[in-house]
Order: sequence, then structure tokens, then C-alpha cells
Amino acid sequence: MIKRAKRYLTIYWRYFKQYWKSRLVYKGDFVTGLIAQTIATATSIAFISIIYSQTRTVAGWSYYEVLFLLGYGGIIFQLHNIFFFGTHFLGDHIRTGRFDRLLLRPLDVLFQLYSQHLSDDDVSSLFIQTALLIWAGSRLGITLSPITLAYGILSILSGVMVLCGLFLAFVTVSFWSGRSDAMTRIIFEFSNFRKYPLSIYAGGIKILLTTLIPIAFASFFPATYLLQKPGYSQMKTLTLVIGPVIFFLAYRFWKFGLQHYSSTGS
Repeated sequence: MIKRAKRYLTIYWRYFKQYWKSRLVYKGDFVTGLIAQTIATATSIAFISIIYSQTRTVAGWSYYEVLFLLGYGGIIFQLHNIFFFGTHFLGDHIRTGRFDRLLLRPLDVLFQLYSQHLSDDDVSSLFIQTALLIWAGSRLGITLSPITLAYGILSILSGVMVLCGLFLAFVTVSFWSGRSDAMTRIIFEFSNFRKYPLSIYAGGIKILLTTLIPIAFASFFPATYLLQKPGYSQMKTLTLVIGPVIFFLAYRFWKFGLQHYSSTGS
């Protein structure tokens, strides 16, 4: 088991280095991406600022608390996009016949999908979201105890696994439909809900964001713990384990879909 893990880590590191060697040829892309992501984040902050120019709190959340939530959820989302976005292209692999090549290699298929694509466009956004989180946290006077720090790290890891599980479950449908872009677009649309407190949404949306598309566990619930806001005690605890559970279930569904894969013959 340990030997196998070392082998995969070594292979992933080689993929990682080779990818960045090819991308650094176009250094201007990173600067362009940084500017674009800065504008996107500034637009979100401007929208929130307009809302708070009319009120001091929204559903019990202050201006800097919402910015903290925006940064925290953004970090989780960008980490997923940087390292685990490869499944988004599953439909393309199936339709073009490239998926058959993955099956022929002596490596786990899902590992190959993850390692072949690193979204460097999201690296600049990760820096921006981290800076936003630190800035908002400093304005709120948040202090990190060892327990809070451990919770923050574990909840980020769990949140990334929540997103990995969601994307994996949705794109697995590609084994029958041949397309994955429409399915991933659903998650992208719902991911925008992570930017704002769960308490502002209607009951049906709340249920959806905690059950079928549980993005609240990758943003709202852990943020409420770090901000020491009352309520949701069970959800705050569940946050630390829900990610591995969702990914495990999604992986089982992935294995089921893989068994029923039929080559296009392309």
C-alpha cells in the first residue's frame, strides 16, 4: 500500500513538473489570469459593498463576515479546480476515443484524469482569495487557536473532497450520455451560492445545498465555526467527515460506471 502510494506520488510529481514547464513558456498567461481574477473578485466585493451600503447586517452577517465567507469558500473551490478539474473533460475523452488509451495504461484511470490537467488559471485566484480571507479575518479580529487552526485545515481538505465527489458523481453520467460539460455546469451554477450565507436563501435552496448538492459543507458551515457564529453545531462537526463520505460514494458510482463503459470505437 505504501509502496503503491509512493509510486503514484512520484508519477504525479513528474506530471506536475512537465505541465508547468510547458505552461511557463507563456508567462504572460499568468499575469493575464491574475488581472482577470482580480477583476472578478473585485466585482463580487463591489456587489457585496453595494448591499451593505444600505444595511449593517444581512441575516445576522456583517460585511467582513461575508467577505470572510467569500474568501474561505473561494480557497476550497480554487484548490479543487487547480488539482482535480480533470474529470470535467471525461465526456470529451469518451467521445473522441481518448479514454481507451487511459484504460490501456497500467495506472488508475481516475488518477490519470486528475494528473493530466492542472488549472493554472486558478492559481492566481487562489492567491487573491487567500488574501481576502486574511484581510477580512484581521478586520474581524479573528485569532487562531491550535484547535481552530486544525479545524480550518481539515475543513478545507474535506471541502475539496466534497467538490471532488460532486464533480465525479455528475461526470460519471458521461459513461451513458457521452457528455460531461452540461453536468459540470450545474455544479458551477450552484457554486455561486457558496458566496453568501445559507440563511438568506429559501427553504428549498437550503435543503438542496445541504443534501443533493451539499456545497454548504465546503463554505458556509465551516466558516460559521471559524467565525464562532451560533447554531448549526451538528453541521459544523459533520463538515469534517462529510467530504470523505461523499467522495467514497461518488467513487463507488464511478467504478460502477467504469464497468459499464462501452468504447465509441473512434
